[in-house]
Amino acid sequence: MGSGLFSKVCPCHRKHATSTESVTQVRLGLNKSTISCLHACMDLIISRVKEGKSEEGMLRVNGLHSAYKGIVRDFHLSPDNARDRIKNSKTHDVCSAFKELLRDIQNDTGTLLTKQNWTLFKNARDLESLRKFVASLPNINRIALEKLTLMCQIICNDSKTRMTPVSCATVLTPNLVLLDPVNPEVMMKRYASVELKKIITLLIENQKLIFTERLELDEKKPLL
Repeated sequence: MGSGLFSKVCPCHRKHATSTESVTQVRLGLNKSTISCLHACMDLIISRVKEGKSEEGMLRVNGLHSAYKGIVRDFHLSPDNARDRIKNSKTHDVCSAFKELLRDIQNDTGTLLTKQNWTLFKNARDLESLRKFVASLPNINRIALEKLTLMCQIICNDSKTRMTPVSCATVLTPNLVLLDPVNPEVMMKRYASVELKKIITLLIENQKLIFTERLELDEKKPLL
């Protein structure tokens, strides 16, 4: 059985797993159920800031371990019910659950950035190359990444959070990059490099200039 993040069973599909299925067959992929969990967390985080309920260190400060693990567990068991439960959760707990869900979606195909688009991402250095990278993403990835960067902008624009695009990028980069299944800790340090954090920072700082095409997720269209 694999180690680290790659050994996690798909939370949104756990009920479909059998005792004979390997973890690699049921690990979390980028599907509508998974994405709905991420969107639910992002929507709540955004609403908290807009309602004046922001907190210092959003995304950076870890929530209570048992609390955010409970949120993730709720999403594992029943995504629909979890969306209602997180409304009563503390903001830092929801932020920590969101980061864990981001890590959970890592698999052979990649993350929100996708393995196929990794070269475009790591070589991006300006707005033009970032637009090219974003345009190359599957719609479901692009929509989620658009909301993620918008969420970061909203957090950074609230002085109470004391967060900046750089600090958001520092926190999120290790959760967005693809890890090595054998030695994820080592790969985490390698991928959470200064250059990659600069790219994520550019995405956050220039969110409106990069995500220029408004997309809506078509629930009837099969995922790529």
